[in-house]
Amino acid sequence: KEGEKEAEFYIVKIKELIDSAELSASSYKGYFLTNPKIFINTDLIPDSVKINVIKNQENTFVKYTTVEEQLKIFYDLGFFNEVYAVIERDSLGLYLHYNFVENPILKEIKINNLNDILYEVIKKYEIENKNNVINHNKLYNLYYDLLGIIKSNNLCASDINKFYLDYSSGNLIIEVTDGVIDKISIS
Repeated sequence: KEGEKEAEFYIVKIKELIDSAELSASSYKGYFLTNPKIFINTDLIPDSVKINVIKNQENTFVKYTTVEEQLKIFYDLGFFNEVYAVIERDSLGLYLHYNFVENPILKEIKINNLNDILYEVIKKYEIENKNNVINHNKLYNLYYDLLGIIKSNNLCASDINKFYLDYSSGNLIIEVTDGVIDKISIS
């Protein structure tokens, strides 16, 4: 009898946890979604990745921490300004929607004070990426490639003064100091 009462108590608690899953946060370790139907709402993620996520998360128990880890993996692909999950429930079941806010499309690169070496690298990046969704990983690589070229070509007085992505227009603005020293003071 006592074991039955204890089991009933825990069943009620488990049902409460499952029913309130969409209100839970990952700080509640052990919280999970039960048998969710998975939706990945973007074309920028390769089908092989989508299939793998669906295979591993659909129709099983999915921990909130697993959802958070998956969001980080999606974000680390570089195409998104924001990634988030939405949980919905209706009479047919539970749905886990992975949603995305894409980075802007690269429209133009505006450049100032570039020498020929830097100009070639930036133009190559522009040709490969113009009119595509900006990948922030490639953008970081461009920035560090430019810094590396400045250092390796002994342009030590030059520096990247501005490296700015205007999200509203899709323009990347790059300004490099010209490396001219106007004045040297020795005291």
